[in-house]
Amino acid sequence: MLARLSWACRTAGRWPVYRTRVRLAVQAGIGRRRQAIGAEREAVRTGAAGAVLGRLLVAVRAVERYDKATFRPGLPAIVGDGNRTGRLAVPWEAVVPGFPPISVRQPLAYDIVDDPVMVCGIGTGFEGQIIARVLDSGGSQIAKVPVRAGGTGVWGNYSAALAIGVPATAQGTLEVFETSQEDGSELNSVVVPITFGPALLNPYRGFAQYTVVSGDSLSSIATKYYGNASKWTIIFEANRNQIQDPNRIFAGQVLRIPQ
Repeated sequence: MLARLSWACRTAGRWPVYRTRVRLAVQAGIGRRRQAIGAEREAVRTGAAGAVLGRLLVAVRAVERYDKATFRPGLPAIVGDGNRTGRLAVPWEAVVPGFPPISVRQPLAYDIVDDPVMVCGIGTGFEGQIIARVLDSGGSQIAKVPVRAGGTGVWGNYSAALAIGVPATAQGTLEVFETSQEDGSELNSVVVPITFGPALLNPYRGFAQYTVVSGDSLSSIATKYYGNASKWTIIFEANRNQIQDPNRIFAGQVLRIPQ
């Protein structure tokens, strides 16, 4: 956030003036919002307008929205400069949370995946072992592989490829978890909903994007792309994250069209 303020104010030639004022406003927390707003208003008076002002406004509004619970008296020191300890971290220095035991960075929720499903993320597990598994929408296992991650107390990058063929359902889930060494239960499980590209079209090469206009229907879009109105179900399944009723789509929606 402060970087955006810095860029905007430097561009306007006013950063030395605003830097201290905005920093104090942020450090003081929610109770000092008015100082940040005052800096915003002065920017308007001194001609920091157009795109520069727009970026400044976005950053200052972010100060207003800052979570009160994140900045409070007695917050433990989070950062150090090598010379002193016990310094409170100001908001732009304290925005990185700790990592969960397992995180999945690919695929994202509702991504259309290929065969094989490529998985990557950061994780830690006993002796560096975690598990990746793909299920269809009925809960049937399609693929399962062991994955090498960081050992106990060490977070390491991981990646895996899970061959899925042509699943019986278009929707499914990816699960990544650690297995308990005591009772075999699943620990720290992360579940990501996904859509199987090969179940939509085989072979699946990717998707185009189409912006819905007034008068469109899934059938008319299917005719446009596939030459067959009955293939509207392909488009429906590819966009289940934003279409609940196939008879209701709205102008402005951007749909994925499997290719």
